[in-house]
Amino acid sequence: MNLYCIKTLLLKKDLIISLIPSILSLVAIIINYRQTKIQNNQFERNYKLQKEQFETTLQLQKERYEEEINENKENLRIQRKPYLVVSNSVCNCNGNSDHHINIKFKNVGNGAAFKIYLDESIVVSNGVVIHRQEALTNTVIPVEEEMISKWGYNNTLRGFQFSIVVKFEDAAQLKYKQNFIFSFSDNLHVQDIAWSEPELVD
Repeated sequence: MNLYCIKTLLLKKDLIISLIPSILSLVAIIINYRQTKIQNNQFERNYKLQKEQFETTLQLQKERYEEEINENKENLRIQRKPYLVVSNSVCNCNGNSDHHINIKFKNVGNGAAFKIYLDESIVVSNGVVIHRQEALTNTVIPVEEEMISKWGYNNTLRGFQFSIVVKFEDAAQLKYKQNFIFSFSDNLHVQDIAWSEPELVD
C-alpha cells in the first residue's frame, strides 16, 4: 500500500471520528423529540380527561343546585299550603250564542289571603275565544272567602273543554299558578273536571 492510500484512509478515519459527536447529537435530538412528543401526547390526554371530569362535576353540581332550589320552593309551597278550589260554576245563556259563564273560586289555603290575577281572554282548542266580561273587584281573597269571575262568548258551538290559569300572590309576594279545566256541555252545563296543584313561579 502506497503512502497516498495510507493518508487517504487516515483522513477518512479522522472524518468519521469527527462526525461521531454530530451523529450522537442528532440521535439524542431525535430521541428527545420522540420523548417530548410522547410526553405532550400524554399531557394532552391527561388535560382532556381532567377537563371532562371537571365539566361532569360542574354539571352534577349545577343539577344538584337546581334540585335543591326546586325542593326548597316545594317545601315552602307545602308549608304555606296555598290552594284554590271551584265552589260553583254556572252558565247564564240567552239564546243560542249569548253565553255568560260565572265561575266562583274559593281560597282553602293555610291561613293566608291571596291576590288573584286572571287573563283577559281564553282561546280553547276549537278556536272559540272566551272573554272575561268585567274587571275583578275583589282580587284579594281571604281564607274561606270566594271570588266570582265572569266570562262570556258569542258562539253557537258547544261540547268543548277550556282551561283557566289562575295566578295568585301571597303577602310575602310569592307567586303561584293553578290550572283549572272545565267542560261546556251540549246542554249548556259548565262543570269543573280537573285542577292542578298550585305551582310556584318566578
